[in-house]
Amino acid sequence: MTGKNDNFLWKFKSEDKIQNWPTSDFQRYISQPTELFPKQFLKHKNIHVPQKLPINILDNAEIIASAYSKHGSKYFVSHMGEEFITLIVMLNGLYCAKVGNKTYEINKNQIFILPAHTPCDYFTRGKNFELIWFHIKNTTKWKSTLGKGIICRDMKYFDKFLTVYNLYADELYQKTPSLTFLQNSLELILETLRKEFCVDAETMECKKYQELAKRVAKNLDKNWSTELASKMLNTTTPMLNIAFQNMFSVTFPKYVLRLRMDVALRMLLNGKRLADIAKKTGFSTPYALSATFKKYYGVSPKKRKELEKNNRG
Repeated sequence: MTGKNDNFLWKFKSEDKIQNWPTSDFQRYISQPTELFPKQFLKHKNIHVPQKLPINILDNAEIIASAYSKHGSKYFVSHMGEEFITLIVMLNGLYCAKVGNKTYEINKNQIFILPAHTPCDYFTRGKNFELIWFHIKNTTKWKSTLGKGIICRDMKYFDKFLTVYNLYADELYQKTPSLTFLQNSLELILETLRKEFCVDAETMECKKYQELAKRVAKNLDKNWSTELASKMLNTTTPMLNIAFQNMFSVTFPKYVLRLRMDVALRMLLNGKRLADIAKKTGFSTPYALSATFKKYYGVSPKKRKELEKNNRG
């Protein structure tokens, strides 16, 4: 149920969740709003929602919702465990997360990860605070990137993350946002997070996989397979996939696919023919490329070009 009084825009209370939203608080989504947020308050002056894009770019990245939020001391959330992973980047002030008997104090320039299905109370001991939050699907890919436990620590790449997040958000709120710009800036956000959580990136073992990744990127027309790559590095296919999962959040075959689709999209939007793109990215025919492209991006190459043209007006 939801309610409203002079101090709160709305209040929510159910068997497994409580949330109080003060009237003065502010939120700017880079996604469509969460299902919890009451629709009747979405047009409030402090709640900003972007236009719907013809392609759900965030969904392909397994991000359910995200926003920049600014709250005061009366904001409060308590839940018995969400289905998604919560990622918070603290911009200013102090935000507290109580999990069991332990309270995590999330300060400026810190990152906080709450695994799915973890009961938590959120509150502040200060007056005002600002943060960026993500609700992320509880998938193997994200768990391999973020880990499976609670994290609360200083963020190594805070400035880079904030820069690329704002690039995405600012473009999204343009009258006719560029899908290509959004796709590229989203990849920068994801890459910054992958880099933030990359384990032992400077070890010799890690470097050999990084060299392989660079070699793949320069030779996408090659018939890459997990077996071939494993032999090149004198390792096993499971070990190769584990290494790529840890470093790039995907297995080796999916890493190759991601690179091919990135290049295919750039070439397509630069006016290249499907036959030339297929040859460059290792597909046997334009038809094979088109089928994979549609499965990966959700639209055919032809439709994707039309969307970009329409968005440019």
